[in-house]
Amino acid sequence: MNISALQFADENFIKTVKRVFHETGATPLRLKFELTETSLVQDMNRAGNIMKELRSMGLQVELDDFGTGYSSLNSIKNLPLTALKIDASLIRGIEKDESSRAIVREALAMARAMSLQTIAEGVETESQMDYLAKEGCDMIQGYLFVKPMPYEEFVSCLGRKVKTA
Repeated sequence: MNISALQFADENFIKTVKRVFHETGATPLRLKFELTETSLVQDMNRAGNIMKELRSMGLQVELDDFGTGYSSLNSIKNLPLTALKIDASLIRGIEKDESSRAIVREALAMARAMSLQTIAEGVETESQMDYLAKEGCDMIQGYLFVKPMPYEEFVSCLGRKVKTA
């Protein structure tokens, strides 16, 4: 579930999350909250405290669009994250650009060192997928597997076998 910077900044964010779980009976163990770096940079201490509370509820917390924000790596290392989602803008260049490959390789290594799952966004080609698999990326998302579609088509697609890495 994507959480916007505005939602995350709301002083009642945790109360709202708890209320929704209480009212719906949903289990936090089956949800992942995705936050962008820009959601966190306003007040890293507050962000860390909120994330700790979310984690204590059983939620997984992923840093989405990694590589496009402004937070320092030192700040990120202190956050209770479960996964790092590498932005598609970094993935696009890995086929032709050694600098892009180096950045992605180091992002994957950093995430592993922090015991975070890694997810590459925007994978569109077999060679991108092969490179990411070789470098140890845990999960891959992108048009290589399936393009956005209407709900009815999505439900139909669930019954078909989709390509996996």
